[in-house]
Amino acid sequence: MPLAQFRDTANLATGKPESGMSIEKITRWNAGTFNYQLGTGTVSNATVATQATGKTIVAGVHTHTGGKVPGPSPQDIYHLMEGYKGNNNYKTDFNIAANGNEYALVVENRANLLAFETAYPSSTNIDAATNEFLKDTELLEGSYKASFYRY
Repeated sequence: MPLAQFRDTANLATGKPESGMSIEKITRWNAGTFNYQLGTGTVSNATVATQATGKTIVAGVHTHTGGKVPGPSPQDIYHLMEGYKGNNNYKTDFNIAANGNEYALVVENRANLLAFETAYPSSTNIDAATNEFLKDTELLEGSYKASFYRY
């Protein structure tokens, strides 16, 4: 499914649950998508596969629908880290926001990624109930200072 069709199908402004899909490398110049999940029901987060038998998954994409923070969430950062650790080809998570912005989290340096995870493990920085940074953590304070770049 092409990204534009995915964005249009997800109906972002409605506040429906997230939609998501994985992007696989088929050949050097071709990519395909699979594991498409249209946000329905009561599940608030899409589960984007980062590895699958017989597939070279290189990225994932999911939506943030109306009423959610438009940019990448704390959970998105840790999803990318876990995905990359299990599959070195998985280096990008795309986020399509209800406000029309599109974001990409990209792994550029494995050593830095592992150092970040060691310094800031999800178990002591993410609230399991909300998937947001825990209050009074260095990451929460830093997130207020962060800049997100549209591509």
